[in-house]
Amino acid sequence: MKATFLDVYDKKEVKNIQINLEEKAGYFNTLCDDIVTKYAGDLDNLMKWVYNAIIQPDIPADSDTLEKAFLELSNCVYFTYENLEHVGVFDALSKAAYKEVYNDAYTKNIEKDGEKRNKKTVAELTAIAETESKYESVLNDIYSAAYTIIKNKITAAQTMIATLSKILSKRMQEDNTMGSTRQRLVEEY
Repeated sequence: MKATFLDVYDKKEVKNIQINLEEKAGYFNTLCDDIVTKYAGDLDNLMKWVYNAIIQPDIPADSDTLEKAFLELSNCVYFTYENLEHVGVFDALSKAAYKEVYNDAYTKNIEKDGEKRNKKTVAELTAIAETESKYESVLNDIYSAAYTIIKNKITAAQTMIATLSKILSKRMQEDNTMGSTRQRLVEEY
């Protein structure tokens, strides 16, 4: 049986490519992080506060802290959704710009020979168009990634809101039960 790539790959070469990629991709990750921070930074800060005030401590948070977190998260998610839509617009516009540059590069490089056949193959035209539109493509990918990250943060915040709601409901039930029990004991004596 013939050896496949998975049988004979060079681990050192793969690792070198990975390191090189991660070093060079840092700038693009920073761009994405900046977009996410600009449009979801308030939500990030609030989730950090929830972690420090409610999740991290060994003693359960009081009801006032839970209510404050519930209200603030609900409010922040509202505004972060609006910001998500703005990022969605940038994603769509960057995609349109990418397609425009790609298509322009593709069509301007179509040359016909004397018999009206293309001098360049479809693969060659595609390669030229992809090369000429690489910056627009990368920017579109960055906005697309930022959109996905922000959307996932909103989903996580909604999960936290639902959890806080359940905890608050349980506490209210416990308070009502304890209040009824106290009232009965007072009436009995």
